[in-house]
This record gives sequence, structure tokens and C-alpha cells, in this order.
Amino acid sequence: MNENTDELQDKPESLNLIFQEVKDRLNQQFDQIETITSRAAFVMGFASLVLSSLLSIRRAIGSITDCKIVYFVLAVILYVIVLVFAYLAYDLKAYRRDPEPAPLRDKYIDKSDHFTRRKVLSNFIQSFEQNKVMISKRLLFLRISIYSLFVLVLYLLFLLIFLNPQS
Repeated sequence: MNENTDELQDKPESLNLIFQEVKDRLNQQFDQIETITSRAAFVMGFASLVLSSLLSIRRAIGSITDCKIVYFVLAVILYVIVLVFAYLAYDLKAYRRDPEPAPLRDKYIDKSDHFTRRKVLSNFIQSFEQNKVMISKRLLFLRISIYSLFVLVLYLLFLLIFLNPQS
């Protein structure tokens, strides 16, 4: 055992406080995961709405010249970029959430409360650190998808303003 664990043996009230704080932070992490997932789903839905608007514009413009087709292909490419990064942010991965009930019961049923709490605390901390890495990747993907969606919307506005049926 290391020094920190030995110190906690002498201070059960500190162990209880740390245990509760780490448990709360782990719960906050899972709330953050839910938020990222719902925002990614919103981005995917909104991007699809933008694409359907783009297709409506295409029908309203009428005949498509080679120049105009390039505009629409570029918009579809932007849409795919938004969708890919939003999906990567949305993708449901297996996050670590300790403890697993059965192994906890099997391994620690005959151990002291203090010993079991220290082990669970150690697992909470490991879970938190592993999940933090995956969450930061999902946040990056979500940000990229939102920025790409912003560019797509601006591009759609450009098409609405500068492409008209007479050109």
C-alpha cells in the first residue's frame, strides 16, 4: 500500500468525504456524456433539415448548370462532414462505471467496510480517468460538428442570396 492509502486508514472521515466527492464527480461525468449525446443528436437532425432546405433550393432554381452543381456538391460534402463528426460524438461507447455488483459482492463480502470503501474509491478514480479521455474526444468531435454545421448554414445562406432562378 502507498502512503496515501495508509493515511486514509487513520482518517475514516476523510475516506468517506473523498469517496462521496469522487462518486459525485463520476455521476457528473455521466451527466456530461448524456448532454454530449443529446447535442450530437440535435446537430445531426439540424444538419438533415439544412440538407432538405438545400434540396428545396435546388428544385426552386430550376435548371442546373455545371457551375451550380459544384455549389451543391460542396454543400453535400459539408453535410457529410457534419454528420460524420456528429456521429462520432454521438456514438455510444462503453464507459467504465465501477463497481460491478456481482464481483463487488463476491470479492468483498467478508472484508471490512473501510477496506471495501478504499477499493471502490480506487476503482472510481480509475473509471473517472479512463472516461475523461473518451469524453474529451467526444467533445472535440461535437465541437467540430457544430463548427461545420455553422459553415454549412452560412453556405446555405450564400446559396440563397447569390443563386437565383435568373442566373
